[in-house]
Parts: sequence; structure tokens; C-alpha cells
Amino acid sequence: MDVKPLEIRYYDRKVHFTGKDQKGGTNMKESRITNVNEARKAINGVKSFEGLKELLGRCDSHNALLEIWRAAHLLETGDKTIPKNPSKDPKKKGEPICKDSFSWDGYVDKCQYESSKNKILFILKENYVHGEYMYIRENFWFRMCVEDREINNYTTSIEEIQTKICGFVNLHEIAYINLNKRGGFSESNNHLKFYIDKYKKFITKQIELLIPDVIVLCMDTKLFSEVKIHCLDSISNNINDIDVYHFYHPEYKKRNKKAYEEKLRNPRHYCIHKHNGMLQYRTN
Repeated sequence: MDVKPLEIRYYDRKVHFTGKDQKGGTNMKESRITNVNEARKAINGVKSFEGLKELLGRCDSHNALLEIWRAAHLLETGDKTIPKNPSKDPKKKGEPICKDSFSWDGYVDKCQYESSKNKILFILKENYVHGEYMYIRENFWFRMCVEDREINNYTTSIEEIQTKICGFVNLHEIAYINLNKRGGFSESNNHLKFYIDKYKKFITKQIELLIPDVIVLCMDTKLFSEVKIHCLDSISNNINDIDVYHFYHPEYKKRNKKAYEEKLRNPRHYCIHKHNGMLQYRTN
């Protein structure tokens, strides 16, 4: 299907992370967390989920953030964020996913993403795979698809959207993340809503560290609103003028191809602008 590239506005944006946390308070007594090893040292001795969440104000590294996030899964209390198997098999139905499951994501190619004139961040719901496969950082599923030149519903949809926005395709230049890092099954139930609420500061922090020019939310309208309220509205004042697009999830093409292609032609579009701490959405 032919699509016409959208007009993209480029902004001269400089991002500087200071010793201030997102609430404006200073946090200079403890050193910044700039790599994975420093994250592991900071995690050591922390005994609560809230304690790990406090580390986010010191974190300046994307991979370090994921280390803290993975540790948070282990210290999380309750089970509302944990999906349960919807299988019809009575032996598997209702079986929860492993609490410490974690799916790595982020840059497809860090160098190409950071040098891109138009850094696009794709945000989806959750990874369907889970288990030991997800524990290895190098096993970032979408990156493996790109490197292996695998053609599937996801790579095809992301290419269509990148073409729509930029007029060309280079999946090595994008970042791709899931809201739920624990992963899930073939159905997303209430656990996703609870997960987003529980980990909203982690999600917002990941967006800030990736410093995108464009954010593409691939999900249904209800979830789009949840992410906008819980995560995008909390983005730091240091990051400004981000184009936000809403497209449907790649799997939606199988259920309603006509609606999917209509959304591809006419996506919902905002521009996030912050001024003096006030969030402004400009719609086009």
C-alpha cells in the first residue's frame, strides 16, 4: 500500500541531566548511575521496590535503568501486574508467568539511532515470549528480527509506519520498547493496566533516556490514553517538542485490515511541548 510521507519538524534540542530529580529536589549526595556495573552496586542492599524506584533519579544510563527495572520485578509485592495463562488446557490455565521474567529492549542499533536526524521510538504493549530466553540482554527479540532480516507482522508494520513518517526505511535507526517488561501470553488482561500504573516512573525514565524526536504508540485507543496520562504527561521539562503518533498494534492488521490501513493513512498526531512546567499538546 502506497503511503505519503508526513512532514516532520526538526527541533534543535539539547538535553542535560543535572543533579535534580524529577520533582525538582537535589540529589547530589550520591553519585550518578552511568553504567550497568554502577547500577548493580546501587541495587545491592536495596530491599524494597520503592527503594529501587528512588534510584531512578540518579540513573543516566539506559542499560543501567533496565538492570534496576529487572531487580524491581523481584522486589515487587502482590500479583496484579503478573499475567496468568489464558490457555484452555486445564493444566496450564491460570498459571502465572514467572515473576522475575524480563524482556530486554531499547535501541536496535545504538550508534545508528543516536546519529539519526529523526530518532523514532516505537512503544508496544508486551513481549509474548517468556522464560529463560528473556533473561539474556542480547536476546532483544525485535533486534534479532532486524539483524536476521526476518519478515513478520511486526517488522512489516514498523517499516510501513517509518515510511509514513520519514519516507524511508532503516529499522536499525529506531528504538523499540514494550511497556510490560515481564512479558505475557496471547491476551492482555487487567494486568497490563496495573503494570503501567506500578512502573510508570520506569517507563517515563526509559523514554527520557532514549531522547526521541518522535514517539509512535502502537496500541488500541484505550491503552494510548492510559500511556498518555501515566507516562507522557510526566516527561521531564528537559525533553521538549516531541511528535507523538498513534497507530494500531501490528497484530490488529489480522483482525481488521481495513481499520488498520485507515489508521496508517490518518494517524492521531500530537506535539508535546513543555513550558514552565506546564504540558501543552498541539494537535495537527
